[in-house]
Amino acid sequence: MSIIAVDLKTNKISTALFRMDGELLESKKRPLGDLRATHVGRFLCQQIDDFLRRSAEHHVRVRAIGISVPGIFYESTGTVWAPNIPGWRNYPLLEDLRHYRIPVRIMSDRCCHILGEHWKGAARGCKNVIYYSVGAGIYAGIMIGGQILRGSHNGGDRLDVP
Repeated sequence: MSIIAVDLKTNKISTALFRMDGELLESKKRPLGDLRATHVGRFLCQQIDDFLRRSAEHHVRVRAIGISVPGIFYESTGTVWAPNIPGWRNYPLLEDLRHYRIPVRIMSDRCCHILGEHWKGAARGCKNVIYYSVGAGIYAGIMIGGQILRGSHNGGDRLDVP
């Protein structure tokens, strides 16, 4: 069993295939170039399709797809607000992904980063964590009592983690 992880940034997309225990099987980074709006969504799907094919070469079945976006994912509408990607002010990303027959989870990069640190990184075993990042913007992920704090305006509930 495996997972495809996609980390969408404002200027590149990183895709990876992991075993369920976190072992990295394969990864690839690609620049976005001057792609905009729906072209970014199509490019993201092409990367997923490529890694679905690659999973067969590794003799693993993909159990789920996780996508990190540089902005806010609104679960209620399936849209992403990513102001640094042209055309992604209300982009219907979930609609682009509906054809996949496996579970897809989309989250903000700040939530994904703190979950990664909680699972395999410096915050392993911690229940209260703050994650800061400075890049194309400045943002923070906050975990309180083992729950990701999502905030009042990003359209999501708190996420419990084991």
